Amino acid sequence: MRRPLPDPARPRVASSDEISSDDSSSRCTSVKELEADIGGAWTSLDLLKLTVAIVGAQLSWTVQTSYGTPYLQELGLSKTGTSLVWFAGPLGGLIVQPIIGALSDTSPSRYRRRQFIVAASAVMVISTTVVAFATALAPGLVVAFVGREARFEENAKALSIVMAIIGVYVLVAAFNALQASVRALVLDLAPAREQSSADAYLARNVNLANVCAYLAGSLDLDKTPLLRWIGAGQFRKLAMLSCAALLVTVTVTCSTQHELERPELRTAAGVWSKILGVVRNLSSSIRTLPRPVKKVCLVQFAQWSAAFPFMFYTTTYVAEAVSAAVAPGSPAPSADTATRAGSFALLLYAIVALAAGILLPHLPTLATTFPSLARRTGRVGRRVLCALSMRNLWTLSLAWHALCMTATFWAGSVRETTWVVALAGLSWAVTCWVPYALVGEAIFEAEAKDASAELHAVADSAALRASLLGVDVRGRAAAAADEAGGTVLGVHNLAIVLPQFVVAALAALIFRLSSSSASAPDERDSGTVWVLRLGGLASAVGAVVSRWLEEPMSERQYRARLSRIGDGRRGEVADEEAPAAGCRGG
Repeated sequence: MRRPLPDPARPRVASSDEISSDDSSSRCTSVKELEADIGGAWTSLDLLKLTVAIVGAQLSWTVQTSYGTPYLQELGLSKTGTSLVWFAGPLGGLIVQPIIGALSDTSPSRYRRRQFIVAASAVMVISTTVVAFATALAPGLVVAFVGREARFEENAKALSIVMAIIGVYVLVAAFNALQASVRALVLDLAPAREQSSADAYLARNVNLANVCAYLAGSLDLDKTPLLRWIGAGQFRKLAMLSCAALLVTVTVTCSTQHELERPELRTAAGVWSKILGVVRNLSSSIRTLPRPVKKVCLVQFAQWSAAFPFMFYTTTYVAEAVSAAVAPGSPAPSADTATRAGSFALLLYAIVALAAGILLPHLPTLATTFPSLARRTGRVGRRVLCALSMRNLWTLSLAWHALCMTATFWAGSVRETTWVVALAGLSWAVTCWVPYALVGEAIFEAEAKDASAELHAVADSAALRASLLGVDVRGRAAAAADEAGGTVLGVHNLAIVLPQFVVAALAALIFRLSSSSASAPDERDSGTVWVLRLGGLASAVGAVVSRWLEEPMSERQYRARLSRIGDGRRGEVADEEAPAAGCRGG
């Protein structure tokens, strides 16, 4: 099979051949042995086997976030209570990922990453089953511990809600552990020259999982003979399908990958000391975060303040439009019918995001891919090519999402709400690409500036990738590398996690205000749509803040190339061509 082409959305990581590693070779012997053991160019099948576990994890997560809200409301939980349940997401990202990262990074076992992948997958399957079968398990537990009293049905209903809530919290924690471990495994095993391709496969697998989840959700699974025996509606069947996919994909990844023992990682430090070390390092690193990354994190905060309302309440939004479209006197549609309509809208959204995610990353490098394009299009064409930068695309995507949410003021029919949801996929495609590319370029520039100083001792690319995850590499130089990468990843994760707390609290307030309103609003003015509009406001703020993003290295180099073409200099400067190819995120 052909070796995968590098993804233009990711900056290139310098290989050990490009940076001298005189002293680092003796300090990072086990890591270098790992790359030597892998050896050779990886095929597409190799990268697929390494990254396929993320498909099962993302399927389970998509089922919960997209269909969990209407399912919890069907159990009897209020909209306000449902919004508070999603505090589980930020708690999981804020607490679980750093802890799992610290424990797996310092594990000397030959199963150092895979043992956490298997354990997290088992917890996800159990918690998903508890959530999906809460209404079936609760009556039996009430009978076993309380007996059949006069309030039996009320007690069973309350217990089913409690079981579902606890299951969601456990599921989110396990998902964060699984996601962190899978990504760490990819960083450990994929050679430096294949990191861009491995990251691209992770992103494509995530989008593919979304398409599969929304496609299954848009179908009437009750009519499927193989799934009919599961019973109890659409959500339970989707949950069981996601569990099966998770088991298969995790088995493929864990059985085909081989890790080396890392005896040099054995330390006398206990589990709690490792966890406290992660917290101390993160808090001190926030103060010294590079200015370009701080600005990216500010935009990310606004971006995810808009993304989370959309993720959690889109299905409910379309389902409410289905209910509002029913003529007076006609029977109301079933919950499954309304949910399937939301699933179809999300399916279109995922397809748009997948297509845009494949095409958009090539726009900032059109003149590199097609060298004659800039000469044929003239000065105006070169201005347009310069304007197709990552920063400008991010600004446009934020403004586009705000525009889509503004359209909810006029979108009333099912078809109109479906189009609003589908077109928002353009913004999501940029969200999955540009922030990470900009952060990656910031790391690349930091490494380039410090290569002759502290980072010289850990210039080996595998050691750098390990340091980005907080691996305890010995020596002052390793600490400097950890500061360069660990700071970025830790604080960038906070910029994604913290907006969830804000969104959950504001959504609970909006639902409380809408439910206590004296005048009964119609479906178009319900609390759900106002939560989405709040996300649109956050997206508009992010579009404004994004204009202060600093120009990355690749954008400067790309603009310089276009300027040389405009001056009639067709020759390429060799020493500038390599960096331009290495920072193709711009």
